[in-house]
Amino acid sequence: MALAEDITHVAAARVKMHPDELAPEARTALARILQMLLQIECNKQQVKEVYVHFPTPEENKEAARERGLQGRRIEEVAAILKAIGTDPNPGIATGLKSLDGTDHRPAMFRTVVGDWDDFLIFRYLRDRAQASWAIGFLGTDYVPFAVTVSRLFMHTALGSQRPTEYCDWADHQTRRMRERLDKGLKDKLQASLDRWYPLAVALAADTTDEASELAAGIRGRAAVVGEKVFVTKVSEELGALGLSVPDSLDRFAGQDMPTIYLDGRADLPDAYRAKLVKLLKMHLSSEYTTTYLEALDPPTAEDIAEWSHTIQEEGEHGEGMVDLLRNLGEDAQAVIDDMRYGEGAYLLDFFKIEIESWDEIGIMRWLSERAAGYQSLASLGSNYIPYALWSARNYMDEGMAHAGVGKEIIRRAIDEGRMVEVQRLFNKRYPSVIDYFGSEKPGNEFIDLGIKVRSNAELRRRWLKDQILDCAELGVQMPGDPLKGDRMHY
Repeated sequence: MALAEDITHVAAARVKMHPDELAPEARTALARILQMLLQIECNKQQVKEVYVHFPTPEENKEAARERGLQGRRIEEVAAILKAIGTDPNPGIATGLKSLDGTDHRPAMFRTVVGDWDDFLIFRYLRDRAQASWAIGFLGTDYVPFAVTVSRLFMHTALGSQRPTEYCDWADHQTRRMRERLDKGLKDKLQASLDRWYPLAVALAADTTDEASELAAGIRGRAAVVGEKVFVTKVSEELGALGLSVPDSLDRFAGQDMPTIYLDGRADLPDAYRAKLVKLLKMHLSSEYTTTYLEALDPPTAEDIAEWSHTIQEEGEHGEGMVDLLRNLGEDAQAVIDDMRYGEGAYLLDFFKIEIESWDEIGIMRWLSERAAGYQSLASLGSNYIPYALWSARNYMDEGMAHAGVGKEIIRRAIDEGRMVEVQRLFNKRYPSVIDYFGSEKPGNEFIDLGIKVRSNAELRRRWLKDQILDCAELGVQMPGDPLKGDRMHY
């Protein structure tokens, strides 16, 4: 088989993993967005110049924690800008020392905050606006940007599964506002809401270069989708506090826009719900399989420590699935019990194969964790937003971190003279990993329903392209027919 010919279409496919895969117009669109994000995060760091003094030790502690998360995003955004050939540093000093910042800073972040009560409204609307803005980019084709947008969404919050260091920031802030309302400050908060709301909705609905962003694959949805989410959420949450939002959902009536779902309480179509539930149960089985590999014997202290950390992360992935299934009214415990003690109705074949050694754990993680991470790329643009967010976390941990750990276990085994054993275990595991991605039949109901946005065929070959490079680096031989699995040939 002419393998190079079979995977050449990957270069023209949607998923972009590396800067050299971006077209010039995509780089231009991405650079503008990243520079805007960088200026927003710089503004958030301007406590002395822009913000106000936090009145209690608890609020100072919360502010310090949030600034740490903002610093992490600055680091991520700067790294992506450098990778695509744009220097992130011009404007940083100005962004930190001047409220005006640079031309990339939105109007909301060039406006003076009055006092702590004004800041509460500002911060709530800021975070809701950024979370809603991010909805337009969750399906972006450029994976490093997808990771950053997903982290932003998790922090600014719509109540979705997130890493444990994050909290539901919006819920936290509505509690702070309730405290002020209980002190009789409704008129003051309402005046702040009237002042900040137009600036916030402009951020959520930013359409500066929307057409070019959509064409370049940098944006996954039109901005109006996130704008409607913003108006809906703010109206619900602040209305419940007795505040009046200067806007109405009526203005979206008659507009043609794609449907998205924010939680399982939505009126999901029966066929959609059934497919989604089936997929989530498969994920839950796979995640918790890792946490129950009691018979393993990690050979070093470093392996034990790393494996313990991985089990924690896999447990958190599973926790996300439990949350999503319960939100849909499904019994998650029955799935776990079947995975451990039953027939494994939702388990992939890969997890039914007996494990022989720690070297095989290395092979499994190198192959399957990357495959699982890449498969998660199918759902970053899912119209079921909680699943899109879970998929982002799964890709971060598995596609980026766990797979790299597996590769290093294999590198060590090769350095210690076990290449023949590594090759045998690789040959044993490879066919079930090729099956991991699912069928390539022309009709894909998950894509038709919007639960996924990228095909098994593309992601299988995207994985294969990078796997070939890894094998060449380590000296491991790829199969003669690398698209032949245990179940079928792809």
